[in-house]
Amino acid sequence: MGAIETNNKLIVREYIEKVLNAGDVSLADQYISPDYTKVYNNHRFKVGIEGAKEHITGVRKTYPDINLTISQQICEGE
Repeated sequence: MGAIETNNKLIVREYIEKVLNAGDVSLADQYISPDYTKVYNNHRFKVGIEGAKEHITGVRKTYPDINLTISQQICEGE
């Protein structure tokens, strides 16, 4: 595995630990594109960073003790 793949894995781990698990949505713009799009019922909705923050906040309100764990990671290229 090359440096790019290793770095990409670290970025995903940081996002999960700092933003999702810790709930620090102020860091979301470091990990999420302004063009962030979510898919619901096979329809795409461009919600951007603010929409992603709202989603994360809503999930954490519903599941305040949420703690995601990566047990395996696969990364191929970029």
